[in-house]
Amino acid sequence: YQSSLTKTWHSESYPAISPSRPALSAEDKVVVITGSASGIGFSIARAFAAAGCTKMAILARKENILTRAKESIEQEYPGTNGLALPTDITDGKQLTIAFTTVAESFRAIDILVCSAAYMPASAPVLSPECDLDSWWNTFTTNVLGVMKVARAFEPHAAEGGQILNIATALATLPPLQHGLSSYAASKAAAAKAFDCIALENPHLKGRSTSDLVL
Repeated sequence: YQSSLTKTWHSESYPAISPSRPALSAEDKVVVITGSASGIGFSIARAFAAAGCTKMAILARKENILTRAKESIEQEYPGTNGLALPTDITDGKQLTIAFTTVAESFRAIDILVCSAAYMPASAPVLSPECDLDSWWNTFTTNVLGVMKVARAFEPHAAEGGQILNIATALATLPPLQHGLSSYAASKAAAAKAFDCIALENPHLKGRSTSDLVL
């Protein structure tokens, strides 16, 4: 990484942010996490379960992987009452059904975590190897998709509902490597869009955070 004021970098949870801390309890919270069948999203779901969240909905496109993720979390944290809802975040109708299902199954939603994202094959944008249609599809998921998620969440948000958008250091730092222009640019666009959502919706608490500071 570039020079930073951060003296210590962590790749694992540590005591100050442990989900077992009472101050970080998610007990009685209703939580929805997109892109939660694997990777960062799955780790976030596990952390909420560890923090006592018993009303959680995990969303992803692939039903079989999503079901395994739900079963894994419930086995590790038996008190968790999870919903596994196969959902494509670029499909507004699917999102409406998913968020309505969550609200009807539990109640109004306290926390939304937007973790679903798309990264195309790495290639310099001006090279023949870069498929510009795939390049643009990154924006369809990482910008338009997450805006559709936020819109589907809003009617079912609890008072003081929170939205957390998982961003990336690539959105704010100078380019770190070749071939990631669409991912970096789309994540930067989404982060700015969430800034606007926070301004336009004072009843919601919205922010973006880099996966480097989770």
